[in-house]
Amino acid sequence: MRRAPIPAYAGRVSRGDDYYGRLEVFLSSGGQGYDVLGYSTTQLIDDVLDQYERHLEFLRRHESAQEV
Repeated sequence: MRRAPIPAYAGRVSRGDDYYGRLEVFLSSGGQGYDVLGYSTTQLIDDVLDQYERHLEFLRRHESAQEV
């Protein structure tokens, strides 16, 4: 998580001291390039679970490859 200034757009003027917490994923090959801003609670939970399941599958395949 990192602190980031709130963007100013659509006529909204930032006071300069407005910040929000921004969560970013960084991999050795770079970021994932997607944003969950605007996701509903259900969509966010689904996304987290999908990412977790992908990670578990990656670990399973990595472990299988090490056994060969």
